[in-house]
Amino acid sequence: MPADTARHDAPSPAAAPAFHKIAPIGVDQRADLRSRVRTIARTRPVARAQALAYLVFERRDLALQERFLCDFGLRTAEKSEAAVFLRGSGPDAYCVEVRQGSRDCFVGFGLELSDADEFEKLRLKSGSPAIELILAPGGGKRFRLIDPAGFRVDVVIGRADHGQALPPRPSTPVNAPGAHRRVNGENRHPAAPSAVHRLGHLVLQVRDFPAVLAFYMDLFGFIPTDVQFLDDGEPNLSFNRLDRGAEPTDHHSLVIAGGVTDAFEHCAFEVADLDDVGQGQQFLKMKGWRHAWGIGRHWLGSQIFDYWRDPAGDHFEHYADGDVYDARAPTRYSPLARSTLYQWGADLPPAFGGGPTPSLMIALLRGLMSGALSKDHIGMVMRAMKKPARPWLT
Repeated sequence: MPADTARHDAPSPAAAPAFHKIAPIGVDQRADLRSRVRTIARTRPVARAQALAYLVFERRDLALQERFLCDFGLRTAEKSEAAVFLRGSGPDAYCVEVRQGSRDCFVGFGLELSDADEFEKLRLKSGSPAIELILAPGGGKRFRLIDPAGFRVDVVIGRADHGQALPPRPSTPVNAPGAHRRVNGENRHPAAPSAVHRLGHLVLQVRDFPAVLAFYMDLFGFIPTDVQFLDDGEPNLSFNRLDRGAEPTDHHSLVIAGGVTDAFEHCAFEVADLDDVGQGQQFLKMKGWRHAWGIGRHWLGSQIFDYWRDPAGDHFEHYADGDVYDARAPTRYSPLARSTLYQWGADLPPAFGGGPTPSLMIALLRGLMSGALSKDHIGMVMRAMKKPARPWLT
C-alpha cells in the first residue's frame, strides 16, 4: 500500500482526517476491494504526546477495586478515603487513579507532553483552559480537555518519576534448539501476581470515528499504525502509536474503534514475558477473579495477551512481547475481521463483547433514528465480526 501523504497545515481540532481513495491496483477481487479503501493522511499536529500517563476510574467500592488491581500486579503508591493511586514496577509515579464515587465508570486519561512550548500552544489552541497542579504522586501540572466522544483528556507536563523502579520478577533464561542458556537450573516461579511494569494502551469505542481520530491525530500527533476498514472501504478501527521520532514506540498506545456508543473498551499493562502472563493468570484464578479471554497472541501488535474483568466488569489486559515502530513506518490497511484479533489461542468468547444489553440496544436505536448510524454500516460490522476466525473451530 502507498505511504501516507504528509500535510503541512495544522487543521482545526474539529476537522475529520482527510480520507484519500486508493487508486485501483488490478482487476482481481482483492484489488477491487483495496480500490475502495480510504487512506488516512497524516497531519502536522499541534503537539506530540510522549506517553500515556494514567487512567482515571470511579468506583463505588474503592477497597475492592484496589484489591483486584494489586492481585492483577499493580502496587499501591498512595491512598486516602477519597482515592487510591497505583503504579507498576517501572519508574512512573502512578499509572491508575481510582476515585471513590457513586457509580462505576471510566472517567478519562492523561497524555504526557515533554515540551513546555507545545503544552502552552495546545492550551491556547484549545480555548485556554485553566492549568492546575496535580495533587498526586509525581506532581506536575495539567489542563483538561473533552474529546468529541465525551472522554476527559488531561494534558500533562512536569511529572516526576517515582525515583526508583521496583524490582521486577527475575527472568529465567530460555533454552532453544542448539542454544542452551539455562544449564543445571530450572524455570520455576512461585504463584504470585504478574509484575506489571507499566501502562501500555487504552481502547475506546466511539460513535463518530473520523472526528475522534482527527482529535488525537491533530492535537497530539498520534500515528495510525494499522487501520481496518469495512466492505465499503471506510476505516472503522485504528491502532495508533505515539510520534517519538526515531525512538521506537509501541505498535499502539491508543486504539479508536467505531461503534454504536461511546465507551471504554479495555486497558492493557505490560509484563516481562510469557511466564509472567501465565503465572499472573494462575494467581488471579486462585484469587477467584473473572477471566475474560486468553492466553493467546494478537495479530496486530503481536502481543501475548490475557484478559480479565475487574469487579465492575471492565476489561484489564496483561501483555508481553509487543511490536514497536518509529515514526517512519507507514500506515497499513486491512479488512476488519474477527480473524485479525489473534494468531493463536482460544477463539474470542461470545461474552467478551458484553452482548446485546438494553442500554446498547437503546443506543443503537437512537443512532439509527438520528441518522448517526445506518443499517448498512451496522450490517458490515456484524458480518465482519461474526465470520468465524478459525473455520475448523465451528
